[in-house]
Amino acid sequence: MNEFEEIDVRFASFLERLAGGRDPILHSAAALASQKTRAGHTCVELDSELKPGMLLEQDFQQDTSSWVQALRKSPVVGMPGDYKPLILDHAGRLYLHRYFEDQALVAKKVRAWCGPDPQYADIPGLTRELDRLFAPLPENETDWQKVAAATAVLRRFSVISGGPGTGKTTIVARIVFLLLTLAKEKPPTIAITAPTGKAAARLLESLGKELGKLDIPKELQDAIPSGSKTIHRLMGARFNSNQFLHHAKNPLHADILIVDEASMVDLALMARLMEALPDHAKLILLGDKDQLASVGPGSVMGDICSGPGARCFSPEWSRTITKVTGQKVQQEDGLPPIADSIVHLTKNYRFSKDSGIGELARFVVEGDVAGAVESLHQGREIIYSPVSNPQSLPPLLAAPLKEGFSQYMEASTPREALEKFTGFRILCGVRQGPWGVNAANSQVEAIFLQEGVIRPQDFPWFEKRPVVINRNDSEMELFNGDNGIHMAGQVIFPGGQGEFRHYARSMLPAHDTAFAMTVHKSQGSEFTSVLLILPQENSPVLTRELLYTAITRARSGLHIVGSLPSLRKAVQSPTHRPSGLQDALWAPDSE
Repeated sequence: MNEFEEIDVRFASFLERLAGGRDPILHSAAALASQKTRAGHTCVELDSELKPGMLLEQDFQQDTSSWVQALRKSPVVGMPGDYKPLILDHAGRLYLHRYFEDQALVAKKVRAWCGPDPQYADIPGLTRELDRLFAPLPENETDWQKVAAATAVLRRFSVISGGPGTGKTTIVARIVFLLLTLAKEKPPTIAITAPTGKAAARLLESLGKELGKLDIPKELQDAIPSGSKTIHRLMGARFNSNQFLHHAKNPLHADILIVDEASMVDLALMARLMEALPDHAKLILLGDKDQLASVGPGSVMGDICSGPGARCFSPEWSRTITKVTGQKVQQEDGLPPIADSIVHLTKNYRFSKDSGIGELARFVVEGDVAGAVESLHQGREIIYSPVSNPQSLPPLLAAPLKEGFSQYMEASTPREALEKFTGFRILCGVRQGPWGVNAANSQVEAIFLQEGVIRPQDFPWFEKRPVVINRNDSEMELFNGDNGIHMAGQVIFPGGQGEFRHYARSMLPAHDTAFAMTVHKSQGSEFTSVLLILPQENSPVLTRELLYTAITRARSGLHIVGSLPSLRKAVQSPTHRPSGLQDALWAPDSE
């Protein structure tokens, strides 16, 4: 049987009653829609989900055409545009109504914005500034950063995708500089945001450093973004509600919105964000399409960036890019407008060509199992400890965990502690069990208890206990993924401008100790070195995206602990999240 929970069965039974009587196909279909939504999907693809063992009831026909015919007759199932609990589209995808509506809104907004920005028509001026900002590369090497900057300026909607080290956050400063200096009218209001506090702060820090190197006219200084907010803060998240202060009737005060770590934004939040943008606004998304998809349903970044022809431009736009930047780009006939808004950064400035971490990440993305396994044994920045028995973990991890956190535990000030805490982190695929976050956190605590660094009587609030927030609390301005440190009786979080925010322990929303964190929680973060604990090979979380995301959190040191079967399974298991968004944006009739 499929992994249905009580909420799935109750929802299915409710729709059966709402429809007016016994309906085994509706019952199973509704349960599937509920279950798949909890798993991060926005819909059920009926042609692939109707398999033995996947349904609530097995005593009726299981072919797609029979299901589609039966569901079309149900009073609680509608076509696109209907106001019904379930929506069945022309391709046989079954949605909960809210997710179909969110998908339709995102597709509509993106299609409407996939065109030139009339505010930026000074082609000679843009060419001149681009040539000044970007040094020439060797002949026959395309400067994709230059192409990305030009695209972000010239188009109302743009997406810049690239792995860690490809310069996404660095390029933001140059884009901001171009947007301020080339604006046809008054300087635009630019807002920058990211899903987590750490990612938002890092984007602002990088922006400040890079803009300091550029010659920005004094009259434009006030227009430089001076703060960064999480998306929830920017939107004005309401306490204990999925509603926001800003929406279609009360839009954001921003002419240009730049969103970092966009792969972490789920469909519903992306819909609310796009809905809250003014009609004239420009939207720039930055992210890594190969990372883990959002925790919530949807894979917006992946759907946008992975359509057929996603690495080519239309002939017309190709000519424009070559004229503006001097760069040669690949072109293809018959592409929808979305293709001209996407740029993939390929050159890595963090990992050298002989970097073990960079090489392993490439093998994982390509699904090359043999290459990935071989790269584990090349040495360089990677240590691999083959472990299949969880009882072997504590003695194996004792030394690396002590070494990894010693400098942090010896820090004497909040600033020093927060700085040292970015040096090392344990990442786990799961939370529970011997391979999980809770066990790893307990082992670190046991090590420093034995060393006398932590006093037993201080538990759980020992000095320098690191915490991670698990639930958004807009009143406290603390959001899921924010990291803080307990020192001198208070929990201290970094602010957006380099300052610190102090909270009483009793004020914190749901939180955990953060020596170890899930790979999902680590998105938007970077650490000098990472110790990755892989779960056993039968774990459903072992995916290519999870492994790639974990590997690329490390800048210069990576220690992987787990079995080779677990690693092989992860490399061979790309995530597939059914969605109609890619079709809505990339299908020939989407124009």
